[in-house]
Amino acid sequence: MEAKKERDWGLIIIISLIALMAAYIIFALIEQQADINQLKREKAAVLLEIQNEEKALKKMENLSKQTQSLDYIEKQAREKLGMVMPNETVYIDIGKNKD
Repeated sequence: MEAKKERDWGLIIIISLIALMAAYIIFALIEQQADINQLKREKAAVLLEIQNEEKALKKMENLSKQTQSLDYIEKQAREKLGMVMPNETVYIDIGKNKD
């Protein structure tokens, strides 16, 4: 009878250890899956940020090309600096209201 009790306790201990190990493994897998999901969300956010930055870079490159054209330079010189081409006649509208 004593041997049977020892076997029962040994079996209980083994089953308990297996249950604890299984619980630990399940907990670790759940935690790892949560980490993986978080990293996927962060990756998606970073990829979106990269796309936005690439769009902004393209806009800047287009603006850079545009600002190097003679038409753009002439337009800015006329509008912002009030410059005119040589031998060009400038007319001033004195009828405009200056507020």
